[in-house]
Amino acid sequence: MPVTTKLEKFRFWKKWTFQHTWAILVSYLASLIVILIFCAIFGISMEEFGTHLEQLVMQIAGGTVLGLGIGFKQRLILKQVFNVPRFWIWSVVMGFILAEAVTGIIC
Repeated sequence: MPVTTKLEKFRFWKKWTFQHTWAILVSYLASLIVILIFCAIFGISMEEFGTHLEQLVMQIAGGTVLGLGIGFKQRLILKQVFNVPRFWIWSVVMGFILAEAVTGIIC
């Protein structure tokens, strides 16, 4: 990484923070839409929460969409700094799936 000034570093982290915030919001909205479509397909109303397996599948679907959105955005931003492999996206997706599945099991 080339020598950068404090101002350049601040601009990079400001850009990272603002763009990441939008990526999280858009990904979260998309994951909610995916979950609503899943509920509509399998006839689950929001008053009844479905079986534990249906809840787990909804959590996994939501985590996948969140991970894809955030992973793509992180890769786009980090490509400016260093060479980011495609595995980055899949590792973020797997992390979100795991986090959502554990959350679904606990709650």
